[in-house]
Amino acid sequence: MNPAANPSSRFLRDWTIFVALGLGAAAAFNWFMDPYWIYNSPAIPGVNAIKTEFAPRVRMAKAHVIQKLKPKAIILGTSRAEVGLSPDHPGWDPQAVPRYNLGLSGANIYEARRYFQHAHAIQPLKQVVLAMDFFMFNVDYKNQADFDETRLAVTPDGQPTPNAGGEFARTLLSLDALNSSLRMLRSQKREYAELYKTNGCRDWDHRDPFVVKRGGHRQVFIRSEQEYAKKLWFPAPTYQYRFTNPETGVSSFDSYRVIVRTAYRDRIDLRMAILPAHAHLNEALRESGLWTMFEDWKRELVKINEEEAARAKAKPFPLWDFNNFSNWTLEAVPPAGDISTRMYWFWEAPHFKRELGDQVLDVVLSPPKIFGNYFFLIHVPITSGNIEPQLERIRVLEQLYRETHPDDMKQIKQVTDEAASLRQQWKAHSLK
Repeated sequence: MNPAANPSSRFLRDWTIFVALGLGAAAAFNWFMDPYWIYNSPAIPGVNAIKTEFAPRVRMAKAHVIQKLKPKAIILGTSRAEVGLSPDHPGWDPQAVPRYNLGLSGANIYEARRYFQHAHAIQPLKQVVLAMDFFMFNVDYKNQADFDETRLAVTPDGQPTPNAGGEFARTLLSLDALNSSLRMLRSQKREYAELYKTNGCRDWDHRDPFVVKRGGHRQVFIRSEQEYAKKLWFPAPTYQYRFTNPETGVSSFDSYRVIVRTAYRDRIDLRMAILPAHAHLNEALRESGLWTMFEDWKRELVKINEEEAARAKAKPFPLWDFNNFSNWTLEAVPPAGDISTRMYWFWEAPHFKRELGDQVLDVVLSPPKIFGNYFFLIHVPITSGNIEPQLERIRVLEQLYRETHPDDMKQIKQVTDEAASLRQQWKAHSLK
């Protein structure tokens, strides 16, 4: 019997061709739309130029960007680094190109370490800015849901990862990528979207309408303080802050030590900064009962840096502390209901603007020296020799802020008290 005359054979053949054409069309569409910015397809305004799907898949997308770009200089940190610190600042080593902001929204220190290892394995790094936040070092603050070890070039102990980067092909044919492409096509004229620039920075240049929509800076300050006091400092399911897991012995400082030790070993020019936050957020931290641990965190960062320097017989990397009470972080917050006043340094309590980020990089990327004129707190790299007087100076300024801003303190205490009550309810419910 002739197979061509068999209806079942013809159906199977036609169905196979139909499926193949469908998959090919989907792959071509995904490649053209390039929702995760990994295929290098041409960008057409109004069609695929605005990559609205990059942010929801930022860990996958940035891992692939590193594979393609092979930067020699990177920025590590959280969304605060993504928003405020630029790899295009003129202070970078001119030989350290290309450069990329490898910050990750909501990252903990382990994720920062792993993306550092990923970038360094693909292209030996020449210069790195490690921008640190206190919440990153809570050992109970887990990796984000979209973090995946298998997409990184090396394992935690430095061994090559089998099939790393395989998502490049998989995303062309995945239903998830197709949905992302369709969403992106529909979002090209959205008034406000969470976007990224090609240098890895989060694009908040047009965030003013968002601030207005949320009720002004005062309201977005309150929202950000609530998020930190409820979740970031005290994540589920333990609802506590600690540096070491007592059951496993794992410390969040282990990942910090890996970054620092690798930089000494491979002669990477590592610059470290504790990022500035508005005084509101520091007061929320104190009202949440974490100020002592906050100071201990700074001491341990200094201690490990100097231990690894001694081990490598090298001069310690500069570690700058900008999270204090200065003319930057004391910027007045507009009153409730004011939607017209624009703050110059801050979007909200944790997220500072590029204007402040450039001031930070002016210090961090310059040869180590004393920088003054920031209120009366002189900026020098913190060391074991000067950290105690610096911490004491910050305590004095913090007390002065509390005494001179009673209305702000009332609002902050209300936020932290409500957050503490909610945490107790959540914790009690989780124990049932």
